Amino acid sequence: VTDKKSSFYGLIATVPNYNAYASNNHRNDKVSDDLIELTHLHEPAVVHALQLRYAKQEIYTATGPILLALNPFCEIKGLYGPSALERYRCGGNAPTSSSGLKPHVYRTSQDAYRAMMLGIETRRFSNRKKAQDPSSGNNSEADQCILVSGESGAGKTH
Repeated sequence: VTDKKSSFYGLIATVPNYNAYASNNHRNDKVSDDLIELTHLHEPAVVHALQLRYAKQEIYTATGPILLALNPFCEIKGLYGPSALERYRCGGNAPTSSSGLKPHVYRTSQDAYRAMMLGIETRRFSNRKKAQDPSSGNNSEADQCILVSGESGAGKTH
């Protein structure tokens, strides 16, 4: 087994291959807003990406449709409030997504609202074209759910 040299914040350590994980190449500590875009997706890579984002006070990170939030334990100016809310309410050019905006709890809620409204409009349009088929099931295409999970005191009710 050959050893690999690993650099972490300027420190170099020699570790056995079986303890080494492939590293994502973050230029200037720039990490994508969405962890799905990581080349190597394993626990150390996710933790490292979250550490880099947290250090820049970017507490929200997407993992596909899932929003990860880290408690900053301090107020981050401009993160919440009427102007931030309006940016996410009006933001994004796509009718069903706030794409183009950074991950945020406002983006998650806006995406759920847009998907719900699109489902309602789609159902209305299809009901106009044909009589409602009782075998078609329920109206779940408009239903949305947001699950908030975390430890006690983690900041879920901010």
